[in-house]
Amino acid sequence: MQEPASRSWQREAIPRRDAETGVRVTQMTSAPMIHENIYPESPVFTPDSRCFIYSRRQALDSPREYWIADLTTNYVRRLTDEDNVKGPVVTPDGQWMYYMVEGEEIELKRLSLESFERETWMTTDLIHAAYPLGTIRHDGQAYITSGAVDKHVWAVVKFDLAARSAEIIMQTDQICNAHPQYARGPFNDVLIQENHGCQFDEDGRCIALTSGLGADLHVIADDGSNLRDVALGRSELEKIQGHQCWVGTTERVLSTLVRRDTTDEPFRSDRLVVITPGRDDREVVGRGQAFSHPSVSRNAKWWVSDEGGTADLFLGSMETHRYELLVHTGSSFGSPQYTHPHPAFSPDNLKVLYNSDVTGVPQVHVAWVDEGLLERLAP
Repeated sequence: MQEPASRSWQREAIPRRDAETGVRVTQMTSAPMIHENIYPESPVFTPDSRCFIYSRRQALDSPREYWIADLTTNYVRRLTDEDNVKGPVVTPDGQWMYYMVEGEEIELKRLSLESFERETWMTTDLIHAAYPLGTIRHDGQAYITSGAVDKHVWAVVKFDLAARSAEIIMQTDQICNAHPQYARGPFNDVLIQENHGCQFDEDGRCIALTSGLGADLHVIADDGSNLRDVALGRSELEKIQGHQCWVGTTERVLSTLVRRDTTDEPFRSDRLVVITPGRDDREVVGRGQAFSHPSVSRNAKWWVSDEGGTADLFLGSMETHRYELLVHTGSSFGSPQYTHPHPAFSPDNLKVLYNSDVTGVPQVHVAWVDEGLLERLAP
């Protein structure tokens, strides 16, 4: 067992209100370092919505660290001090955080969210250059990520946490940006993004994620069987933007789309679409904004998304399709990724985690959803 990375909690929180909506916002971090919340695809909240995991770096060339924030006390604490950490996930029971350490092999570590002690749970050499995100099954018994197998070949890898074994469940030359996401419901499906037209340099590093061909979404059982397509994109008039998520604990998927009415027009991002893998039952649940990174509440009633032009966050109803401004993030929405808000719902559906560099330094924020807003959007 490794000792905790830190034995102390510290308070950095700054409370405020959104000037237009009046929504309560807590800036959880304020140190002059680079902070970002983990992509909304990864489960980083404890199930009671009290704590969440986020990323922090001392500088651009410094190793990434994972920290935990407690929303009941507004204190934060460092969890990791290794180099090359990736893919944190919180188990469904909230007892553990699994994460990868990349070296000669991929180490999958387990950290207690009670004692903060760490141990290497298992290792694998099936992949290298592991993907930044991980995902965990509803029963907490399997962890999935992706990584490079060869210069131009990538694979989705399942770690069996009980057997401490690993296996490749999907392998192509076009899943260098797989965004794997385990279904939240009681079934063992994984949502995977397959890009087309990926380009690599001589060392095998990806230098272009997509081309004019766009991307596909697939769902596959975590034993590698039952591959199903998500019937969106791959046409001259419609493409997948590359940001998608499961709709609560259902078997449906929500995705952003870029579209145009004729081939003479430029593509525009203006809608959120829900669809069942293997079927063509699409439903537009939000339109009219340049929606970018969506997240859906665990109860499948609400969606939240940032908007590419303003970086504002909008919250909408899955049933009525109405939406309203939640908060002005003030983010620059530039490059790198930590200037994108990337909103994520907490398990209790009442908090939205997001990034903003409105202060000039990327920090992690939480917006507290007002019950009155939900009542206005509800049927």
